[in-house]
Amino acid sequence: FLPHVEKFTQLVRHRLTTVTARKKHDGLAATYIRFLSSLVQKQMHKPVFEAPQVLEQIMEQIIIPNIFMCDTDEDLFEDDPEVFMAADLEGGRLDSRRNCAQALLKNCGRHFVQQATEIGQRGIAALSTQYSTNKQGEFRAKDAAIHLWLGIAIQAE
Repeated sequence: FLPHVEKFTQLVRHRLTTVTARKKHDGLAATYIRFLSSLVQKQMHKPVFEAPQVLEQIMEQIIIPNIFMCDTDEDLFEDDPEVFMAADLEGGRLDSRRNCAQALLKNCGRHFVQQATEIGQRGIAALSTQYSTNKQGEFRAKDAAIHLWLGIAIQAE
């Protein structure tokens, strides 16, 4: 498997950038993200992710889009904010895109702290700008920025 890791990882990254945000693709996206997360956390696979454009693609095109709150989370928040907050603080659904993206961010930060922080800060700035343009309609961008910031802050410890 080792000789094929880099090529397979490229294929998975590419597929993740093309998979839609539709609910029917959640399981596939979560599986792909968990796969990348499991590779990033292993020192022996670090060279696969060392190129700056690789980590940038992972952060900007995989982690950030998948860290957004999904429709079911929004519905739960509107119906019962206390239950939503409790679930969110406890980690929510383990198989969700969001949790998988947060785990991937955590693992990227372990081996690539400076790069992940710089890319994450740019993402936070972009999400904050998106939110400031329409505070009512873009609350998901603010929520994503907060989760991205928390993921980066944890890495900085």
